[in-house]
Amino acid sequence: SSPEYDESQKVYTAMVMQKLPIREYMCFMDVANDLFERNIINETVATFIIKPDYELYSTSVNYWWLPDWRKRFKKNASVLLDEGYIEEILKGESFFLNPYH
Repeated sequence: SSPEYDESQKVYTAMVMQKLPIREYMCFMDVANDLFERNIINETVATFIIKPDYELYSTSVNYWWLPDWRKRFKKNASVLLDEGYIEEILKGESFFLNPYH
């Protein structure tokens, strides 16, 4: 949340946190949603944190179906992502196509 870090540093930090255990990842999502709502992080950083990352095979790829995860995802998803992409994520169809799943 520090203004001393630029957006690329914040994205990189989010990238290395993509494999947190689910409980910690959901706390990370809570913080990201709060920081985004207070305009402390921008859309790029917030999006990178809340959406499942197929390439990094983030924790979210395994837990998209979990009600607590979905609640956190939906909090700002409509501002950050288009409706079609949100629906795709919430259906989980893309995750079943992932060869590492």
